[in-house]
Amino acid sequence: MGKVKLNKFYRSFLYCTCIGALGEYMALTTLSWYLLETYNDLSIIGKVLSFRIIPRFFMGFVGGYLADLHNKRKMMILLYFLIMCTSLLQTILISVDDQPAWYYLAGILFLRSVFDGAEPSIRNAILPHIADKSMITKAVGYYATGLNLAAIGAPILAALLIQYFQIHIVFWIDWLLQIPSFIILFKIPKITEAAKQGIKRSFISSYKEALCFIYHSEILMKCFIVSILMMLVMFPFDAMISIYVKNVLLSDIKNFGYLSAVEAVGAVLAGSILHRVFKNNRQGIRMWYLIGLFCGVLLIILSIRPEIIFIYAILFLLGLFSQLFRSYSRVLFQEKTPDHLRGKVMSVIISDSSLISVGLLLFTYVAEITTVTKSFLAMGICSVTVILVALIISRRRKPQKYLRV
Repeated sequence: MGKVKLNKFYRSFLYCTCIGALGEYMALTTLSWYLLETYNDLSIIGKVLSFRIIPRFFMGFVGGYLADLHNKRKMMILLYFLIMCTSLLQTILISVDDQPAWYYLAGILFLRSVFDGAEPSIRNAILPHIADKSMITKAVGYYATGLNLAAIGAPILAALLIQYFQIHIVFWIDWLLQIPSFIILFKIPKITEAAKQGIKRSFISSYKEALCFIYHSEILMKCFIVSILMMLVMFPFDAMISIYVKNVLLSDIKNFGYLSAVEAVGAVLAGSILHRVFKNNRQGIRMWYLIGLFCGVLLIILSIRPEIIFIYAILFLLGLFSQLFRSYSRVLFQEKTPDHLRGKVMSVIISDSSLISVGLLLFTYVAEITTVTKSFLAMGICSVTVILVALIISRRRKPQKYLRV
């Protein structure tokens, strides 16, 4: 296997993105614990965290439409500027008020998520312009690895900072670490081809074309349906780990940081082996189903509250397999989509993550009326059921030729 040769700008882009990701993951780790300590109410925690995710659904579509219509570079710069502004507003609120009204915090998180939601569609559309398109699978793998390397150290670093400093200091550090990620965007090569060649259409008609493309590709349609269901019933586990640590393990922020870091180590490994696990589309989709099935089984095991060493092992495996599951769907859509539809089609698959907010509301409610462990059990059973049904339906259908682009 030859080594991937990244161009100089792409290396710089990855480094700066990792720095920004370190701050963002520190803030996310701190936010979960901050909500637990400040409000100590599972329903409020579920609402606030859901407000942070909900806009990703509709803004992903807006971002994809704009990516195929306007200058991607300028759109990225504008969106990241707005993200930094709302991040600053959130940090100031937490710094000046010991217990802000939850709906103020939820409102700011919602506003930031509006910009956060549009950014991934544009970023995915711009990726082939800053990396070799023929190595897109490896490029996505390296990108995911860089983000997850930051995710390893972020929870531990955040936990140490919270122990020795006031909690709002972490949010200020997050804001400062976003600056390199913002500056590197100005060095993205100018992209004019897409804007010149694109056909200007209405929002509805352009997305009708993208949805028709997905619908007529059997492999993409399967991937999309299973992805949105798994985002609903399996992926909320990540946002609920802090609740599991505090209410089930009766532990503190330090252990939460260690467990989050172990999960991130698994995710890093996923980025490194992505192109080796999924060697081709026909075999890859079967492996993808098995990975989703295994994630559901791991959640069921986690619900019985095993010994702490097994909890570490389970979270490592969940980080590994959940990242493989998520990344494969993105890679598959990148490889199968033509350039003039990439922004809109990628926004469709990226929008599946918005279902996490609905699942989070559902499973925090289950945890509130029953127990946290029963909520994890329900997630595991639902995940296994989704995959088994998808496998049964897939076996009954006659094999068809995949759509060639």
